[in-house]
Parts: sequence; C-alpha cells; structure tokens
Amino acid sequence: MIRPTAGESFPFLRPILVFISCLLLAGSPTRAEFCERTPRVLMLGDSWAHVMWLAQSLRTAFDEAGQGDIVEQGDVTAIGGSRADQWKKADKLALITHELARYPAIDTVHISLGGNDFFSKWKATQSDAEQEQVFTSIAADLEVLIGHILFQRSDLNVFLCGYTYLNFEETRAAGVVPWCVSSGEGSIWARMGSPSSLALNQALARLEQYKARLADQNPRVTHLNNLGLMQYQYGYPSRGIAPKSVPLPDGDPNLPSPPEALNNSLDCAHLSPEGYLVLARHCVNNFYAQRYHPKGTQLVLYPQATGGRTQPSATGEGSFPAAQLVLGDTEKNVLTSVQIPFEVPSLPEDAALTGVRLFLTRKCLYGSNPFLREPPALGQPVCQMEVFQEDPHQPGSMSQATSSRLPDAGIFAGSVSEDNWRVRIDLKPGALSCLRGGMKVQLQLEFQKTSLNSMADSVEFYPPTAALEEYRPVIEVFYSKGGAMGVEAGSTPD
Repeated sequence: MIRPTAGESFPFLRPILVFISCLLLAGSPTRAEFCERTPRVLMLGDSWAHVMWLAQSLRTAFDEAGQGDIVEQGDVTAIGGSRADQWKKADKLALITHELARYPAIDTVHISLGGNDFFSKWKATQSDAEQEQVFTSIAADLEVLIGHILFQRSDLNVFLCGYTYLNFEETRAAGVVPWCVSSGEGSIWARMGSPSSLALNQALARLEQYKARLADQNPRVTHLNNLGLMQYQYGYPSRGIAPKSVPLPDGDPNLPSPPEALNNSLDCAHLSPEGYLVLARHCVNNFYAQRYHPKGTQLVLYPQATGGRTQPSATGEGSFPAAQLVLGDTEKNVLTSVQIPFEVPSLPEDAALTGVRLFLTRKCLYGSNPFLREPPALGQPVCQMEVFQEDPHQPGSMSQATSSRLPDAGIFAGSVSEDNWRVRIDLKPGALSCLRGGMKVQLQLEFQKTSLNSMADSVEFYPPTAALEEYRPVIEVFYSKGGAMGVEAGSTPD
C-alpha cells in the first residue's frame, strides 16, 4: 500500500519538492555500466542464432537501448547448420537442460530454427498437400523442442525469431558463394526446384505462419515476423526503392532482401553483421523491451530537464549553456550536471510503486566518453535525498524537514558508446519507498571527479525539445494495485 504523505498524516506539513541527487563515486568496475551483466537469454538454433551470438548482435542492441544489464549466452546452443528435427533429439535436449541449469538467471530462449529443414524438404514443384506436410513436420519438431524448454522452469519463455527474405537473384548471378550458385550439388536454389522470389517468399511466409500458430497456442511463446525488415531498413537502391519506404510487416514479397543487407552483398542465406544488428534491434524493440521491464502498469513521462555546473567558475569559462544536457567535465575541469525534474503521477488508492527509471539518449560526445574511462573513475551511485516542506507559520516559505543519505539509490545500465544510444538509471527500492503519487522530484546526475586534462570529456544528451520523440528524456513509472513496495526496477520481467 502507498503510505500517506506528511500532509495526510499532519495537515500542516505538505511535501513540496524532493531532490534526489546521484553522485557517481570512484570504484572498480571495468566499465561504467554499474549494473551487473547477467545472462538472461539463451541463443539456440542455426547459423542465424550462431552469427548473432558471435557478433554479439543482441548484446549490442540491448546496450544501445540502455538495457546493458541483459546479455545473451550461446556458446554451445547456437550451432550453424542445425535443424529443428535435430534439436528434438535426446542429446540436444539434454544440452539445453544443462545450459539452463548452468545459467539459472536465463528466462528467455531465443530460437532461430526451421530454415535448414525448409531448404532440405521444401520444393517449388510440390503440390499444396506436400508443402503442407513439410510445414506441419517442421512445426511439430519445434513443438517438441518448445515443450521441453518450458518444462524446465515456470519462469522460462520462448521467443521464435523469424527469418527475413533471402536473395537468390543477385547472389546467383555473382556465383561466388557455393550454396548460392544456380546449379550443382551444393546449390540450395536448385535443390528447392529453382523458385522465383515470389514463390520462395510466399513459402517462407507460410513457415512463419506455422511458427506464429505455436505462439498463439501458448502464452509463454512469442513469435516475431521479420519478413521485409531488410527491405524496409535498406530499401532496394538498385531498383530505386528508398529506405523506410517498403511497408512492414511483410514488405514486398515480389522482391528478395536487398544485397546491401547480405554478408558481403553475396550470401543468399545470411545477413551482414550490420544486417543482423538490424534484426537484433527489431527483436529488442518489439519483444525484449516489454519482456524486461518492471512489473506493473507502465506510465511514460517526458520530463523537462536542464544542465549546469556543479563547481563554481569565477569567469564562467569552460561551461555549457543550461539548455544543453551535458554530463562530464569542461576543458577547465569544471564538472557539469544534468537535472531531471518530474512529478510522480497520481496513483490509485491501493497502488504501490514497483519501478521508476530514466532514459537519456546521447546526442554527441566531447572528448572521451566518461562512461568508458580507463582506469574507471566511476562506481556505484550514492544518492542524497532532501525533502523540503512548507512552513505552516510562513505560508509559501520552504524549510528542510529531513535529509537522509540513500546508499545505492540508483543503478546505471548502458555505455552510450555511440550517438543515439541510451543510458538507463533505475531507482532502487530505498528511493522508491520515499516517493508518493503527486510528489515533485528532481534527479540530479553528475560525476564526482574530472578527467584532469585540458579538454571537455562529456556526453551531451538530447533535450526535451528534441525533434524526434524517441530521443527525448523519458521517465517510466510502474505501479501495481495492492502490490508490495520496493521491487527493483528492471529485475523481473512481466
């Protein structure tokens, strides 16, 4: 239950403003993501899972989104060339059981399977009944695998990551990659009966429909349709199609994925590292972002924000304008800060806060990134909270009623290594317990130490006035009706 505010318990004391100032202190982490990186995702399946695991595509997408506390694992379960009918066998199922026991925090199994089964079983010359049998058999094998995974633990979910369209047009003409050539024993295209792009894409769409049905049958299984994603991201330059102009979902089934999305622009069946990163981002944005947020009802706020100095400067030199959200130091070794004021929304009477978190998006970098400083100059946040209340004898005046030091009141996730990457700051249970619906709060972020050089070493974040809404500062507030206070933000998926 939400505790009554001071104004409710004592009518002459009404909380007006709460300041929560987060100071990053020197510590010993190897990087400045102060959260612990925990394997939460098991990569399982064929070369699409294998390449994503080797390239850390999903890990990068998590870090970009300010979810750097989540990492994937796949050193023994992401196997290039593997098929669904292999993974339903006892030895492979035992391997999955072992990995889930080895990493008990894993609660999502990311599956990329069915493509190699499709290559070996489907032909363009088959009748509708024969094709139906192919898709049914692949789905049945996946169902056995999914059932085994879900049986291991009640907290496990399965994520079926769909394929994008392939490309046997430009790649066959190039004739460089052995499995992409027009003819011969190793030719995938010849083995499938030399299908047109439309026929192949329609068959891949049917395969994804069968996977989607598996998800429809079980609330612990999710399927993501990625067909047309590469057409949307890259367009099709050689055909005069601009990026972001092909509609999703499904794209244009008459066209393959563009060469720009393929490995070296020549591989009919595999994406480039950047293409797999595009796929990983799509997975994070459309599945994992909701999978890994605090429990409870979500409220999204777009707060105002200001910047400033945390040390006085007699001349004002080496400072950034207050309109700029700059965190780090100036060329005069003056520390800068970012202030994020917001108001906790009014909540239902029997509601309890279960999470509050802030997202900031990097606009640009000055000098070196203080979040990646080596040796590290940052450590666990320590937050100072001060509650100011109205003096009942002097209406309109403010007096400091309490001042309490809150150790580890916030935790950071994300490296903001590139422009447009996000950093996330979660308030921990000690800070959540001090907040009430309708209360005004200010978060102040600052580094404790400067870089001690003659250049600015700071990250500038997008302001509330950023043209794109996705880049603006965001506060997410989570609450549950009748729930217990103090669930750590980001700790538990829905």
